[in-house]
Amino acid sequence: MRLPKTLLTELGTERRCTRCKEYWPQDPEFFYTSKRKDRKTVDIQQPCKACFSELKRNQRRAKHNENLPLCDLSSLYGRFLAR
Repeated sequence: MRLPKTLLTELGTERRCTRCKEYWPQDPEFFYTSKRKDRKTVDIQQPCKACFSELKRNQRRAKHNENLPLCDLSSLYGRFLAR
């Protein structure tokens, strides 16, 4: 059974994050928004701000790790044995 995207609670409308599957209030404090050029409506972006920042952080780390030079472990091991 699929979970609903939004819930109506006593606090107001809550939206489910696509990544962490948690429900958060549907407002700019918890979700990024974007204004469509062709319309004057505001769209709520997925996932929530916390998950989005985690995704970006992981992408930056992965990109940084790609650019690191690979070291030769045999030369490091030889230096260690020479001590």
